[in-house]
Amino acid sequence: MGKDPFSGYPRKVELPIYAVAATAFSFPMVMKTAIELDLLDIIAKAGPGGSLSASQLAAQIPKGQQP
Repeated sequence: MGKDPFSGYPRKVELPIYAVAATAFSFPMVMKTAIELDLLDIIAKAGPGGSLSASQLAAQIPKGQQP
């Protein structure tokens, strides 16, 4: 295995660095999935004052795209 790039930092600095790294990897995947499922369009159709629950969003995903 390769050397841990974050080793050598104090423990209180090391943990937030790992959190940022995890977020940096997950955010693009979440956005890609939201775009593929047209979630952004569904939310936009609700309008500026509209709010949707997770079940309301899921109900509006086209049937061919649900896993």
